[in-house]
Amino acid sequence: MPTRHILSAIAMAAIMIGASATTAAAQRPSDPARGARVVATYRFDMAHRGAFPSIVTVADSAGILVASARMPGESAARPLEVTVLQSDVIVQGETPSGVLTLTLSRESQGGARPLTTGRWSLGNEVGKLKGRERS
Repeated sequence: MPTRHILSAIAMAAIMIGASATTAAAQRPSDPARGARVVATYRFDMAHRGAFPSIVTVADSAGILVASARMPGESAARPLEVTVLQSDVIVQGETPSGVLTLTLSRESQGGARPLTTGRWSLGNEVGKLKGRERS
């Protein structure tokens, strides 16, 4: 096979791969938790911290944990990375105020609703989290 035909075949394959990747990216939802089974939803009442998310959703998408955050004043959710480390769920992602990290732990307190505790950091700020699941 002449060199010209081989190069043409390689170029055509590269174009087809690029086109399929573009099509797949266009079909990907902007909210990674959308269409997945919601595992947990965390609502934060931290209005005094305008750059803190109001809602964080963790979902199961084909066996992979995904998360998203709704920032105050934004209509689209921001994607977050999820890591499970022993009994902690760590959710992390970029926000307008810097990197947001939430470390969430569930503690059995003998009640019907488990206690969720944790830590947060956003940019240079840090704090503690504490709350109960809503029934």
